[in-house]
Amino acid sequence: MSAPKISTVIGQIHSLERLKNSVNGNPRYRILLTDGYVLTTAPDAMISYNIDNREFRDIDIKFTLDGRGNVYNAETL
Repeated sequence: MSAPKISTVIGQIHSLERLKNSVNGNPRYRILLTDGYVLTTAPDAMISYNIDNREFRDIDIKFTLDGRGNVYNAETL
C-alpha cells in the first residue's frame, strides 16, 4: 500500500463558509481563496478551530492537503 499523496496550496483567504459539523461534532469550513481556489477543511482537523482567526487574514498561507484534497494544516508565510 502506498502512502497518501500530500500536496500544498499557497494563497490568501477571501472568505470562509461554515459547513455542517463532522460526525464527531467538530467544525468544518469551505475556504475561498482570492485566486478562486475552493478548499474544504478535513473532518476533525484542528485547523478548523483556528482558520477563522485574524492571523490568517490578508497574508499568504500555505495550506497542506491530505490525499482526499482536504485541508488539514495551514501556516502563515
